[in-house]
Amino acid sequence: MAQANSKKYDHTLREFGGMNTQAARYAIEDNEFAWLENIMPIGHGNLRSVGGPVDIGVTLAATCYWMKHANLNNVDYMMCFCTNGSAYQVNLTTFAVTTIGAAGTFSGTSTDFDQWQNSLIVIADATKGIFSWDGTTLVQINGSFAITASTAATVLTVTATAGVLAIGQVITGAGVPANTIIVGFISGTGGTGTYTTNTTSTVGSESMTATSSAPAVGTSVAVYASRVWIANNRTVSFTAPNTYTDFTSTDFGGTFTISDSTLHSNITEMVSANGFLYIMGSDSVNVVSDVRVSTSPAVTVFSNLNLVTTAGTSARASVVPYFRTLWMAAPYGFYGITGASAQKGSDKLDGVFQLLASTSNISGGTVVINKILCLAFMLSYNDPSSGTRPIFAIFFNKKWFVGSQGSTLTFCATASLSGSQTMYATDGTKLFKLFSDLVSNISQVVQTKLWAFGEGNISDVQVLKVGAEIVMPLTPGAVTISADTEFNSVGGNFFGSTSIVVWQNSSLAVTQWKNNSNAIVEWAASGFVWLRGDASNYGKYAGLTLTTSVPGIELNAMQLQYELRARW
Repeated sequence: MAQANSKKYDHTLREFGGMNTQAARYAIEDNEFAWLENIMPIGHGNLRSVGGPVDIGVTLAATCYWMKHANLNNVDYMMCFCTNGSAYQVNLTTFAVTTIGAAGTFSGTSTDFDQWQNSLIVIADATKGIFSWDGTTLVQINGSFAITASTAATVLTVTATAGVLAIGQVITGAGVPANTIIVGFISGTGGTGTYTTNTTSTVGSESMTATSSAPAVGTSVAVYASRVWIANNRTVSFTAPNTYTDFTSTDFGGTFTISDSTLHSNITEMVSANGFLYIMGSDSVNVVSDVRVSTSPAVTVFSNLNLVTTAGTSARASVVPYFRTLWMAAPYGFYGITGASAQKGSDKLDGVFQLLASTSNISGGTVVINKILCLAFMLSYNDPSSGTRPIFAIFFNKKWFVGSQGSTLTFCATASLSGSQTMYATDGTKLFKLFSDLVSNISQVVQTKLWAFGEGNISDVQVLKVGAEIVMPLTPGAVTISADTEFNSVGGNFFGSTSIVVWQNSSLAVTQWKNNSNAIVEWAASGFVWLRGDASNYGKYAGLTLTTSVPGIELNAMQLQYELRARW
């Protein structure tokens, strides 16, 4: 008969790794965690809580389904596009809300934009057209409209216009030479005035038509190599150099279509990063580079290569540059593209991906947490304990952990404010600044491996004590530690489970302090504390779960005392 081993052993976890859901809890590495929520594994002996969300006091008039940051004339904005086709501009300093377009201006399902210099954004919509927005005025770039004008040599004089004139528009009318294009401003800047054309003619004042060279619609837009690139289905249109309106081939604009079978369906998103234009499909990635105007013949040329097959994304808001790697969410994990290779970077989140409600609605960005730049993706997670909820999968220094910033969030985006990456999210109508509230309570969970203590599960394990070393802030609150086995979780009855000092008299009765208003005064402990006490549990494996909502905690170590009992 196997004999029990009554020797007591102490186990301390201080060399903190990241979270690993790829393997069972008892099969991960000894320093890894089965779950880390709202507490960041910065380094050995340093698990630190993250901040919570801040309601910035903005309420939109419609439901926002997609948003993105822009800087116009050195003012930072979040541009919010809504399901009823309206769009709003939110000033991230004053939080003033400006209407970009009323309901029905955009499709309400598929709109994208990118920033041109810091003077305006170029907007592409799947059904409504191509626009520019400079912070105050929305201009439709595509389409035709009537003007009243005359020509003299290469000068077009406009006395009336039903639209906004721009470089690259084609002018037609009686006596106007074919392929007459506006190539420069003289006194006119979009309205009445004089403009330079590429042809010579003499035509008296008459009704003419200005027709944009821009594509009619678009689903994605990117600014790359001093040009605007607009995708629609499998076709990409691009402007001439140094302009956002001129798509004419005469000025070295143009179009191309991806015919290769590597693009299974249509283009999902285009992103300019790391010196390339990435063109993302649901299961492929192409890269455009080396854009230039050749001399013979005089046309725009570039390299367009398929970089990745079998991996792409349908979640356009998940495409995020992070240092020299471009990340994206596929249905089976997060992939990073560095140079000419793509690699899965989320192996240790496989267990999370198995419980995702959807992968098409993943959004992401970068964010500074605890003075560290992190990559973060917002997921809809089917939590086995609490049901479907949004969580953030957060990555830094080759480690993952998760965050929760509210149960109603639907979309997130990053804004670069004074060089610091700040993440915002919406619940549809309100906007929140994430990981920023450092004083309010925030739920934190630390769940270690289930250790076999070198016995491989041959011996039974009897848990005797649990403990934790914590640097506590000056915030009253409780910390609980449970002893876990493969069967259940049992809370410990340990000394110092809260940061409130308990006073006892000589008879060990609890003594309360009161002020001159007869209100009870609490004495809060802060700084380094060692929480420890008795806990009894029994199984083949043993681990720890720590929970708290005290903000600003720094966890230095976790301890467990055990005995090895009967073998086999």
